[in-house]
Amino acid sequence: MKDKTVDYNLLTPLKALLEERHVTRAAQKIGLSQPAMSRALGRLRRLFDDPLLARTSQGFDLTPKAVEISLALGGIIDSIDDLMSPAAFDPATATAEIRLAALDYEMAVCLPALLKQLNQSAPHITLCIEQQWGKDFSTLDKGELDFIISANPSPGPGFYRQTLYQDSFVCVLNKRHPFTKQNKLTVREYIQLKHCLVSLGGSGVTAIDKQLAKKKLQRDIKVRVPSFLAVPSLLCAQTDLMCVLPKRLADQYCKQWPLQQLPLPFTSKGLTVFLYWHARTHKDPLSKWLRGITRNNGLMKKE
Repeated sequence: MKDKTVDYNLLTPLKALLEERHVTRAAQKIGLSQPAMSRALGRLRRLFDDPLLARTSQGFDLTPKAVEISLALGGIIDSIDDLMSPAAFDPATATAEIRLAALDYEMAVCLPALLKQLNQSAPHITLCIEQQWGKDFSTLDKGELDFIISANPSPGPGFYRQTLYQDSFVCVLNKRHPFTKQNKLTVREYIQLKHCLVSLGGSGVTAIDKQLAKKKLQRDIKVRVPSFLAVPSLLCAQTDLMCVLPKRLADQYCKQWPLQQLPLPFTSKGLTVFLYWHARTHKDPLSKWLRGITRNNGLMKKE
């Protein structure tokens, strides 16, 4: 049989014949016609160079070769059936590691609710978090990560995403700043303020700067930082600094630090944060479950 071409479509008829030991009953079991099953038996006999079913006084019985095949085939067919059947996923007993990347801003907004849900529903699942920089999705493409949380646009084919939340921008100042005594800023006051800018690369022009440039305006940027984590301590140490932050993060900082929010003095486009995953894990039970709890339970929605 080593040099013979194997037709794997014959596996199911072979299993039925070995179990039923009767051509008609085997055909009925898998929905084939009796002539089609007879033809399959003929091909199997030629393939194995063995009768497989031998006539006896009580009907048909398995040949020694057929018994040998039956012992090996059962496990193979069962394994194939298991692979083709959707795997049952029980979060209460599942043990796994979910690898995820995000900015510190998205971590601060998303992780508390997500960890709370995991502790309640999936106590044996571990989150492994990495810092996400820029628009690089290569780690997701290579299978080094399971998810990326990002406001960046889709990298193209081969990736899926779902919306986690939307956010807007606000001005955040030290509570001792004189401008916090008023409910809003004018554009002129905004320009006069000393700004702290969060820039992932430490430089670059933001959408707000481009918007101001169209009006021939430029803000006074005194310090650039590559992380949102540095902002609260800087604003508290320098009472004359101001920083534009996503409102969900600003809400947290203003609860934890002596800071205050003011609305932007002009309309600015907000941002939408997505959960990204690769096509290879689109039907993975663990991946589907995590996407489901972020979508159905509204973990990231504004309270």
